[in-house]
Amino acid sequence: MDNSPSRDGLRAKTVQFNGNNFESWKFSVNIALRSHNLVPVVDGSLKRPIELKQDNTVTNQADINKWDKDDNLALGYLFNTCSEEQQNSLLTCDTAHSVWNSLTSRYQQNTVERRQSLQQDFLNYRFKPEHTVRYHIEAIKLLVQQFKDAGGLADDDGTCNKIITSLPPSYNNFLTAWESSPILERTLANLVTRLDREESRKHNCNGGELSADDKAYFGFPSTSTRAGRSIPPTYQRPENRPSPYPKTGRGRGRGGRNDRFAASNGRPRTTTRCTFCNIIGHNEETCRHKNSGAVRCSYCNIVGHDEKVCYRKTQDGEKASVAEPQIDSENHNSAYAAGLPSSGSRSSTDFFLDSGATQHITDQKWLLKNLRTFPLGSRWIGGIGQTKVDVLGEGDMDVLTSVNGLTKSRTIHGLLYAPNIGINLISVGAITNNGADIHLTGSQALVVRNGAIEMTAERVGRTLYLLNISVVTNDVASIARPIESSIQEWHQRLAHISYRTIIKMAESGAVDGLNLQPGTQPPLARCHECAVGKMKRLVFLTSSTPKSTRIGSLIHSDVCGPMQVSSIGGALYYVLFQDDSSGFRVVRFIKQKSEVAACLKDFVSLLHAQTGQLVSVLRSDNGGEYENHELQAWLRKKGIRHETSVRHTPQQNGVSERDK
Repeated sequence: MDNSPSRDGLRAKTVQFNGNNFESWKFSVNIALRSHNLVPVVDGSLKRPIELKQDNTVTNQADINKWDKDDNLALGYLFNTCSEEQQNSLLTCDTAHSVWNSLTSRYQQNTVERRQSLQQDFLNYRFKPEHTVRYHIEAIKLLVQQFKDAGGLADDDGTCNKIITSLPPSYNNFLTAWESSPILERTLANLVTRLDREESRKHNCNGGELSADDKAYFGFPSTSTRAGRSIPPTYQRPENRPSPYPKTGRGRGRGGRNDRFAASNGRPRTTTRCTFCNIIGHNEETCRHKNSGAVRCSYCNIVGHDEKVCYRKTQDGEKASVAEPQIDSENHNSAYAAGLPSSGSRSSTDFFLDSGATQHITDQKWLLKNLRTFPLGSRWIGGIGQTKVDVLGEGDMDVLTSVNGLTKSRTIHGLLYAPNIGINLISVGAITNNGADIHLTGSQALVVRNGAIEMTAERVGRTLYLLNISVVTNDVASIARPIESSIQEWHQRLAHISYRTIIKMAESGAVDGLNLQPGTQPPLARCHECAVGKMKRLVFLTSSTPKSTRIGSLIHSDVCGPMQVSSIGGALYYVLFQDDSSGFRVVRFIKQKSEVAACLKDFVSLLHAQTGQLVSVLRSDNGGEYENHELQAWLRKKGIRHETSVRHTPQQNGVSERDK
């Protein structure tokens, strides 16, 4: 039986290349090529076999025929996914590899101009109010990946700095917590995970509404009142979004900017909704859109523009074009997860069909039975943004499927347990490898085995299918019974008030449910938390050490940053060096804290060249930028003594702290 990929197998819905969307087209093409093992043929790593003859007979004719067939299949796919304008420039190409080289040489050039343009886009990128944090992170990672593809150098530290410095003001508390975490834990993967959790908490608290600080940051006017009634804030329409209202003149009308919300007599206008344009404030008989012959968009069904300039279609296309990374197929202890849908309205038992996942994945441990655990770090999943999510086990799951009114019990085997994946995915590849077929329609997906439908899935988005399955679990009932709490527990519940006060409250019945055993006395053991809370720090005395008399005998140094907004050159920090004797200061702007060592060496050389003096003592805090092995070895070589302040005690480095 021939298992080679057919031409129909590559006719999946992919992005068409029009000359302006190379990155999204390249990613879409790679998915289809990898699924049919055609990547080596396209990138040129698998050459056409040379004919081997023996007795005038070609001994490897089967290999040559297979290569020709794969090349023809890949060539047709690359050619057919290009627009007509791009196809005209590929008519001279005879192999898939030549087509690929022709396109990449024109649209993915490793030129200085392209790197400068991408770097400028990276520095100027800002958080947009209509985007989620996950979309914001993926957009920055895509810019970084494009910069690397163009021959530029970028690391995770720069990506993390860009992400945290471009967040709106409502994330300032998160930024403070992130800076206080250990340096070794400030990885890109941890940042993405913590930002996802922070966004989820913010969404649960404010229902998705922007805070007052964020509205001011994005330029949204706050809600005000006039004449005892509320006036909605003016919506800031994006530049490329066409207005649904036809332009009838240069003025704004009698009502000014809020003409739709207020009439000239001070009373609210009618709330009638037009049945033609679906806009409140008029009826179909007086509708300006209908009378002016305005067109209706076939994509969003809004009157006033056509599909070619539809803002919603553009936004959906941008979200769909966020690239996802490839993963090393030689690592047998890895799996791959494709795009993750938004978690706004999902349940913990919802499972989605995913054509990009290589195995079934879930983040719910309680759904699994026969769980086999794995050591931490032994297996992982590669997902969006080149992140790795640890896999901690593998098990089976019992489900109920309903097809045409008939309910059956089935078991899904081989589900990976990844607690940080944030989604439940059923792999299309794993299903087909098990002998079943997937049939996709406009609104439904069917899992078919031997002509019989086993499972169905309903389309819930533009590319997502939600499986119609119910998870079977063992129901557990719990019975609550009242218990009497000790005086120590009440002491903790009531914010560590006095034990005698608690006894008086119990005796007088001041608090419902506060019941103590008769004759209860304050415990002899002291409360540790109370003792710690009453501690206070002694006052720092003014230093009596005389000022240095020789230039270079004592140098104070400290680092300030990261700043909320990077400089034009991309700097987020600055490092300060101050001579104790003369008060001479030098400030260097840096992008990363790792540049402090080089700045210190330059300062020591500058001081020696201009004054002839050598540095004897360097005084700084206990920051990692000063305590690294390379800098400490250099200080010992130069004979410079390094004095550090006690942890969390900036008063001991007051000279530098006051200058910041």
